[in-house]
Amino acid sequence: MKKNILIVGIAFVSLIVYFWGQKEENSDIEKLKNSDKVAGISNPKKTKKEIVKTTPIDNRIDELTNKILDKKISFLERTKYILKLRNKRLSFSDERALMDHIKKVHLDEPHTITNDIIEHLVRFGSNKKAVGSTLLNILNNSLQDRVVREYALQYVPEFYQKRWETGETWNDTEELDRQKFNKALWELTTLSEGSMAGGALFALYKLSGKYSDIESNDVFDKSHEIVGDISYMTPNRMAAVQILAFSKNEEFFDTAKNIVLDKNSPVLLRVTAMHTASQSKFVDDEFVNYLNKISTGEVNSNPTIKKCANLTLKKLRRY
Repeated sequence: MKKNILIVGIAFVSLIVYFWGQKEENSDIEKLKNSDKVAGISNPKKTKKEIVKTTPIDNRIDELTNKILDKKISFLERTKYILKLRNKRLSFSDERALMDHIKKVHLDEPHTITNDIIEHLVRFGSNKKAVGSTLLNILNNSLQDRVVREYALQYVPEFYQKRWETGETWNDTEELDRQKFNKALWELTTLSEGSMAGGALFALYKLSGKYSDIESNDVFDKSHEIVGDISYMTPNRMAAVQILAFSKNEEFFDTAKNIVLDKNSPVLLRVTAMHTASQSKFVDDEFVNYLNKISTGEVNSNPTIKKCANLTLKKLRRY
């Protein structure tokens, strides 16, 4: 049940974040075009080389890999080639070429191509250390495309649990690499812009309880902090509300209820709080009465809030 709720939560926030992010994408591209620093390079001449528009043929790697990296080939064909990788054992040179490609900042690379390459490397890559370094490079590069960073972030829990299986003992180098991921995830929760903080909260919560140094209570504390901090963009606060719902305690219900009662809170945040609060065993008369006032029009509300209140009341009456 916990897994299903988490998947629904991630899907809900991802959908909102996708539409939220579309209006920012063009401005992100302009920032990259005007930036003097791309992928950590301060020399403007090198910067131009780093923003790749074409990928030359490399005779040292497989023909299939070259086709995947060739931007002159159609998007659909490149997607098909990526799927074919699953039936082929790639050399480290091929995997390295794919990793080098996704670490670069591209202005003209479809996000889906990057996502599919990341997915393949996480699930089928033979050199887990190199794949981990690539993911960290993307996560820690503030000049990388925002969507690419979010794609990399969503695969972190899967990669993390594959590389560091619970119950095993790791050498000092492996443990150091694991701590680098922990540090990166917690640092991402401090980013108020975009939706990276929310994604990091989901990743940390999914890993909590499986590793002794990632405690669910620490994730809940950070989520509570983000919910109450108006400097964080709405998608991050929405994610934090959903994470707090997993605590299933009365404190969460009171937090969510207060958001619903606050007319100045963002509409989407109130909708998220209303939906999650209604699943709590601590639902009280004040919460239900307020939903009824919204439903009847006694409390003037945004149409989205009113529709959500009606749906929530119907669900509550079934129990």
